[in-house]
Amino acid sequence: MDTLGQRLNYLLKKKNIKARTLAKGIGLPETTISNILHDKFEPGVYKIKKIAEYLNADLHWLITGVVNYNYPVPSEGGESATDDPDDAETPLIFTEEFMKEVRQLDPEYQRIILSILKSINQLTRSLK
Repeated sequence: MDTLGQRLNYLLKKKNIKARTLAKGIGLPETTISNILHDKFEPGVYKIKKIAEYLNADLHWLITGVVNYNYPVPSEGGESATDDPDDAETPLIFTEEFMKEVRQLDPEYQRIILSILKSINQLTRSLK
């Protein structure tokens, strides 16, 4: 997904939210949301932040299309996928080739892979 409009369309479909509902929820005109969805308007960070917060989405991904690997991955219960509060602060290091492949995946799969890698990282730290 190359554009903000494509990523926002993806999120709205995935979360089954209408553009009108999003517009009301964040206090923006429907035309603004429509223009963003059709890549006719590139909003500022403040508006994108409001959208990300409303949709509970990664702001960095919404802006750039790249998953922020320090963003907490929600578990099925809605809480962070890790129990260790320090884990979110521990950056994971991967080869650039690996990261290029991961970035080409659907964001949902990126989060799954991240969750698995964080678990491995946590296990590795506990074995030291």
